[in-house]
Amino acid sequence: QVPQFLFSAVATMEILVDHSLGIPTDAILSVRCGGTRRQAPMETICNHPLKFPQGLGEVGEPLKIDLLQPLASARLVLHPYEDLYSISFQEKGGMLLGMKMSPSSALSAAQADAEQAAAESQGKDAANSAKDYLEQHGLLKYVQSLLHAVIQAKPTDPYAYMIEQLSAAQSKRPTLADIVSRPGSAV
Repeated sequence: QVPQFLFSAVATMEILVDHSLGIPTDAILSVRCGGTRRQAPMETICNHPLKFPQGLGEVGEPLKIDLLQPLASARLVLHPYEDLYSISFQEKGGMLLGMKMSPSSALSAAQADAEQAAAESQGKDAANSAKDYLEQHGLLKYVQSLLHAVIQAKPTDPYAYMIEQLSAAQSKRPTLADIVSRPGSAV
């Protein structure tokens, strides 16, 4: 006899990591169920499940499960009027990635709602953590001031102006070279 919960009216499936052994901390779990693929860092899948639109009773083929490890990473701030980007991964000596951005087709209303609900539940913790980080480093106030300066100056190239402003500040924190070059340094 098949348990009734397999055929509930809202037939979805969630996968949560119960335990792991010998898996690197930076590994990414990737699971494909039919045409749907979900992936997330191992550290988050212990608390936040991967969600699939199919119910357990609807899965007609084996799940494809991959463990992935990052080779390199970079952050990219998208420019509203650019669609081509070139990203250099400096820490991996010469790795370069070219990307083209373009609008995609709209999600169905149900998919958009499901993704928004999942993002909101994960977003609350992330928002608090981000707020603490921004306050700790004074970034929010600095970036607001930077944008205020852009609005006042109205430069022809606001991005070059912001780069110039960001480059103008010299860090007062000692660098490793400063510490090592000091007489009597413990480093």
